Amino acid sequence: PVWAFDAATGEFLDFYGRTDNYASGGLTLVFGWGGATATTGSAVLRAAIRAIPSDAEQLTVTQHAYDFNSVTATGPNLTGEIIYSTITFTSGADMDNLGNNEAFILRVNRNATATGDDMGGLVYLHDGAITLKET
Repeated sequence: PVWAFDAATGEFLDFYGRTDNYASGGLTLVFGWGGATATTGSAVLRAAIRAIPSDAEQLTVTQHAYDFNSVTATGPNLTGEIIYSTITFTSGADMDNLGNNEAFILRVNRNATATGDDMGGLVYLHDGAITLKET
């Protein structure tokens, strides 16, 4: 399966997870993506981490300002191909001070209105081609 981000609408995808044996270092996100029809151009892809500490945040009420890190990446030269891009997070405020054994939300989006995003049509984020690991 794939998740589609179009070139005109701000769409977000949230992944929920929990750290385990996390030593409080930086994190690296690697994800596979490609264009649905475009074979030229670049996409601006962003990701942010929201820590959910135990007994500290009411998810049904609290609004959160995400601090996005981004990459401007050239897409693959053929439709149906996957290209892998990387976004890094520095330990601390860059990843909402995420700690060991804490839940988190990884929010991903295409910033199609950003300078540098000139790929037409949909960008597909491929399920199963996403890795978040400590660096």
